[in-house]
Amino acid sequence: MNDLHSTAVRQCRQRPGQRLGLLLLIAVSWLLACSAAAGASPWVDRQRVGPFQVYAEFPLREMETLLNDLHRLPDDLWQALRLPPSEEVVEVYLFGTRNSYERYIAANAPDAPRQRRALFVRRSGSSRVFAYRSRHMEIDVRHECTHALLHATLPMVPLWLDEGLATYFEVAPDTRARGNPSLQRAVWDVRLGRMASLTSLEKLASVGSFSAEDYRAALAWVHFMLHGPQEAHAELIAFLADIRARQPPGSLYARLQQRLPNLDSRFAEHIRSQ
Repeated sequence: MNDLHSTAVRQCRQRPGQRLGLLLLIAVSWLLACSAAAGASPWVDRQRVGPFQVYAEFPLREMETLLNDLHRLPDDLWQALRLPPSEEVVEVYLFGTRNSYERYIAANAPDAPRQRRALFVRRSGSSRVFAYRSRHMEIDVRHECTHALLHATLPMVPLWLDEGLATYFEVAPDTRARGNPSLQRAVWDVRLGRMASLTSLEKLASVGSFSAEDYRAALAWVHFMLHGPQEAHAELIAFLADIRARQPPGSLYARLQQRLPNLDSRFAEHIRSQ
């Protein structure tokens, strides 16, 4: 555009009779550039759903069930964890294909792992969720949006608890207490004696170190605290309240042990009964 403008100015000075035509050429070129830039946006549809601003490469009427679940997710976290809703807006980007998802991630979040089906990215106090359309999309979006809401409300979340809660809330609301496939596999982990301990989960420092068994164990402990003994649920709420108040929360396992005699056997009994 700068080269075109410079050439036009020189020619206008040399041939004043062509000034109008050259100015029209500049104006048309500028309009075409603006039109191309406007058309570059991939978003076919966008909608505000509770704290989520959703952008999609396809009509969002196809995702009515998911949007309803996202709308109620802050209330679900309040009911389960007594975490008040945040005023932060979470941006959610839904892509029609994996290729368009990976291209967008490469351009806008180049340090994020593109091989995952969905991503939660938090930077400078703002949260974004990315996912592409697949048979797992609803689960993926609920999972990552749970991360976003937790981190919008809490200054930090222990990694194992972050993943356990996201795995709990990733399924449809009516299947969280019973019906989560990961929980059913966790039942067999307990029965076969291969369930990871909570103390080992508390030592995990990165998502990359999480195995499938670790995800199931984190979910199992969350399920125990939400649907097991009342004392366990109360301790989870108190633990999160301490984090929100920026008080060192300590080990949740140690806190649960103080409240519940025979903690490990009661946990195993609860999971086996599911």
